[in-house]
Amino acid sequence: MDTDKNNLYYWQDSAFGKFSVNERSLINDTNGNTIMLGQAGILSRYDYLSTKYGMRLHDLCSRTTENGLFWIDINNKAVVALGDNGAVNYGEQLFVQNIINNSISDNVPYVDYDIQNNELLCKCLNNGEQLVFNTKYNIATSVYTRKYDNMIYIKNHLYSIYKPENAQDGNISKLNYTNSGNNELLHPSIL
Repeated sequence: MDTDKNNLYYWQDSAFGKFSVNERSLINDTNGNTIMLGQAGILSRYDYLSTKYGMRLHDLCSRTTENGLFWIDINNKAVVALGDNGAVNYGEQLFVQNIINNSISDNVPYVDYDIQNNELLCKCLNNGEQLVFNTKYNIATSVYTRKYDNMIYIKNHLYSIYKPENAQDGNISKLNYTNSGNNELLHPSIL
């Protein structure tokens, strides 16, 4: 489950929907009396927004951004966005579906969001590569080959964590911040 703009969404293997939580409306009649419509129950109903796109069990790869809700559906080989009319294939909409079809990985996908650059980072391709979208301008921008295990947010900055195999220490690096003379790691720090 995830939330976006006070809405609670849920995923199944091949479905996506919205829970109706505490929904009610207040209207006034001709005498000025307030009438409440709806039950305002904790969970009054659930609505399917898509029966095509969903999310594999245990993937947990949705991300809320300033421009919407996004996730990866490995079963349908799709990066999906919540649109006005339900779930839409974002990769298809932005003409990168062939890259996704040919390079999507069966590994657990990750979706991160770089708030400073409005970049949606979808780690779902072979070799841990990321497909990157700019959600402000609705364009696919690039494929990143940078290796990382996870991302964390600290004061609206996105940092990647990476620990190479057989290494004793890992690195944390600030995303989109190049340290002069070191192109392999971004602003490296030892954990």
